[in-house]
Order: sequence, then C-alpha cells, then structure tokens
Amino acid sequence: MGLSYPLAQDAQSALFHGDANLYATQAQAFSVAKARVSLVTEWLKPKGDALEDALDQADKARAFGFVQVYEDKDENTVFAVTFWKSISEEEAKVEDQKIIAEKAARAEENTDDIYFTRPEKRRERFGLSVRKPRVKKPDPRQLDLFPKPGRPTPEDPPLPRTKG
Repeated sequence: MGLSYPLAQDAQSALFHGDANLYATQAQAFSVAKARVSLVTEWLKPKGDALEDALDQADKARAFGFVQVYEDKDENTVFAVTFWKSISEEEAKVEDQKIIAEKAARAEENTDDIYFTRPEKRRERFGLSVRKPRVKKPDPRQLDLFPKPGRPTPEDPPLPRTKG
C-alpha cells in the first residue's frame, strides 16, 4: 500500500484521525480542504496514559506510513507524524517564493555546462583546477605494432646481439 497522510491542523489530531480522511496526493487533500495544503512533519512526546493511546494509534497508522516511532536520548517515546496541513495565503506566498528561488538556483547550475563545453571554457569558468589533459609519452621499450618502414616488426624481430 502506498503512503497516505491525514488532513489535520496539528500532529495530535492527525494521529487520532478517523480512517476516512487519508489522502495520498496534495491534489486530493486540496480538494477536500478547499484551501492550500502543505505536507508537514511534527513531533509528539506524549506522557502517561496518552502514551498508551498514542502507541495503539501508531500501530494502526504504520500501515499508511505517516507515523514513525523513535526514542530520544532519555529513552522517552517520540512520534514523528506527517500530515497535510491547511496553510494561509501568507504562508502559501512564502512557500511559492522558496520554490521559485530553488528553481532559479537549479537553472543557474547545469551539469551539461560543466562536462560538455569546450575545455577552454571550463578553464575560464573554474580556473587552473581544470588542466589540459596530459599526453602520455610512449615507453621506448614498448613493442611498436605499426613500425616505420625499415624497422623490425613482430614477424621480423631484430637479430640478437652477440658479444664479440
């Protein structure tokens, strides 16, 4: 089963929701809430009897994937509850500005510009850290498979040297 999240105003009401208000997509939650929604994660630290009730609800909710149970450094149970939350117009404008800023940052950075432009442009952009590729000189002891005319070949090797 895919992930589904409740529509709520806080983590407490999201955890103790009815099974009827679980929505997998933002569009589904928007159509029910009739307002802009955002996916939010809040932390709950219930105590005493509320902890037992919360654990029961968390066991039911784990199948939908919107509740995770953790322990803090003092070994207290902590719940991470993810849910759809209705947001105001001001919050929606702030969220839109963040999205626009992220898109602008991604538009400036393009991997193709780094790897597929001419090498001199890379050097100009990144400085001396991008160097010209070094041409490795061949080892003079290496056997040449395509020798110049008049030179020994693998089929016609040179005569062994003799001391004399």
